Amino acid sequence: MKKLSIIIFILMILSLGFSYIIPQAQTDFSSIFSLQFNSEAGIKTPPQRSSFPIYYMEIRDENAYLAGNMDIFFINQWGEPLDNIQLNLPANMTGENNIIVSSLKMNNKNVSFKNYDDKIIISLPQALMPEDTVIISLVFETHFKGNFTRFGKYDDIYLLTLWHPVIAPRVDGNWASFSWVPHADPYFFEASIFHVDFYSDKYIISPHPHVQTGNHYKFKTKPVRDFSLIMGDLSRTSQRVPRGPEIIYYSREHRADLLENAVDIFSFYTKKLGPYPYPTLALVDVPMEYFKGMEFSGMIFFNDQQVIDVFTLAHELAHQWWYGLVGNDQIRESWIDEGLANYWAYKYCQAQGLPAADVFGIYFSIIEKNYRGFPIVRKIHDFPSDTIYRQAVYLKGANFWIRVEEMIGEKETFKFLRGIQEDYQYGIITTDIIIQALSREHDIEASDLYKLLN
Repeated sequence: MKKLSIIIFILMILSLGFSYIIPQAQTDFSSIFSLQFNSEAGIKTPPQRSSFPIYYMEIRDENAYLAGNMDIFFINQWGEPLDNIQLNLPANMTGENNIIVSSLKMNNKNVSFKNYDDKIIISLPQALMPEDTVIISLVFETHFKGNFTRFGKYDDIYLLTLWHPVIAPRVDGNWASFSWVPHADPYFFEASIFHVDFYSDKYIISPHPHVQTGNHYKFKTKPVRDFSLIMGDLSRTSQRVPRGPEIIYYSREHRADLLENAVDIFSFYTKKLGPYPYPTLALVDVPMEYFKGMEFSGMIFFNDQQVIDVFTLAHELAHQWWYGLVGNDQIRESWIDEGLANYWAYKYCQAQGLPAADVFGIYFSIIEKNYRGFPIVRKIHDFPSDTIYRQAVYLKGANFWIRVEEMIGEKETFKFLRGIQEDYQYGIITTDIIIQALSREHDIEASDLYKLLN
């Protein structure tokens, strides 16, 4: 793939209906770009970021590995000068060299960088000022050296998640690194736009809009939290959510009622949390360890060896809003998305009068008592065991919202959470954002809310 010039970049973006403002260059880097979405496209610009990183990739399936070229159009939206840029190599969290970067340039020039097992740190020749833009170009390979639950090759099925270099997220002025924990999600991503040309003779399963011509799959996405695919041939059935996306279910042997239940749950969420901005959602039965389900942007994996109950299905579907549309630091504040996914699964089961609601209502109450004095706002690596992590984060995290509901009522709780979806779509929320907003809007002492998390 030829390196894209700035002119090609501009033409490509303009062809997609995005408008750019290009002021005079102020540094030795490329010109400053300010991305504003066309309102007719129905994409709401998030409050925290006026633009998104854009990944342009050309990928060739070489059977034993993927050969990739990548250009990342990166805009410094952090409000402070950057002396370096960190790229994470998520599939290398296990210690294996699954992602190997053989070449890296910036603005088509050689640049100094350090290559670690799980990340690359690029030293900038001069500070990258706020709103300045650079183009990071890489040549890389992605190998499949083992089965790592959410990434890897299982017989004739390839799980392509966490599979390419990615700009690291930033927390409190620092780049966030990933470190593997098998029972949790030790990673999180900024929303980004992907333009991908993928060449493979294998069948590709994807929730993202694409055009297929022979073995060429051409993708162009809206802002998404991750770009995940599956290579493998599975049977397919689908059903459309009323005034919503098409839900497509892929598996070797379809589970009875899973698709119908998914449509009903999804309809409930869209009414309460707001519309889903993507045209499709893929549910896929795959070989997977540790988990019954695992969420990605527009795609959910289900363990093909485990029974998927309604509560689990509702939990994973809720992640399309709490993780996919509104993100959080899953390394330090995993209670946010996991607690909210459990809370919304509970509310769906409650609305349907399902016994699971009563069962989990009891669980939440017991866990609140058992883990009183045990702070759940902590790094996932600081939990003593996977059992304690799951009980504290998933159950006590959900119980936080049940207690909020007792304070302000169900209607106001739903309204508050829908407001968070509207205000922070494609962005990142924190514990402090949630607590301060609740305190401000509903006259609750912030200290009382923090106590519910301790």
